[in-house]
Amino acid sequence: MQSLQRMALFLVLVVKPLAPRAAVAALVTSIAIALLHPGPLSPPVGYAGGEATCGGGVPPSEFVSATGSSAAGTLSQTNPATGASTAIGPVTAGGLPLSLTGLAQQISTSTTTPGTLYGATGESSPNNPSSLVTINPATGQATVIGQFHTSGGTVHGMADIVFAPPNSPCAGTLLGVSGDNRILYSIDPATALITQRIAAAITGSNQGNGLTFDAAGNLWLASLDTSSLVRIDCAT
Repeated sequence: MQSLQRMALFLVLVVKPLAPRAAVAALVTSIAIALLHPGPLSPPVGYAGGEATCGGGVPPSEFVSATGSSAAGTLSQTNPATGASTAIGPVTAGGLPLSLTGLAQQISTSTTTPGTLYGATGESSPNNPSSLVTINPATGQATVIGQFHTSGGTVHGMADIVFAPPNSPCAGTLLGVSGDNRILYSIDPATALITQRIAAAITGSNQGNGLTFDAAGNLWLASLDTSSLVRIDCAT
């Protein structure tokens, strides 16, 4: 398995609008398939991480994944039943390749409009490093919002990003954990301005930081270097 600094694979469930009754049926079916027929990611590139969102009663209708960290990234559609991926296209902005370390879809309460898909580029991305981008899930084309920066202008890369669900104390907030200092930040989706959310760094080094929320609205960080799962209070 390749080094995390060289390559990473992140998954996100893209929420597409469905009729409410069909939505419930599709959600139950997708969960059943995933539980009964799990499979390894194919191709087996680096480590897998990321998050899945399902807002406003609208279930996810497809997985998308992206390779990244330092190599030029590719956006793919991933079969949740088998782990097999089909390439959608290269992740590019203005024709220039990007690599990603995280994906997060904005939660939408609409049954007609899906939430925006966001990505975090790696510190070693071929172009626009340590930046927040929006991504067209149908093509892989990205729009750069800007580098993750503090009010003082300091730039920090993000190892992963996630939107807080409605039942979280940080509902609707885009959060990221930095690969520089293992600090949790809130992120302004419009400007990429980051604000520190916790007083001290999370224990461990800077490898394998994946963020996700559970069904109860609790935030968790998966840490490769410590082989641990850490619960984080996003409000403090």
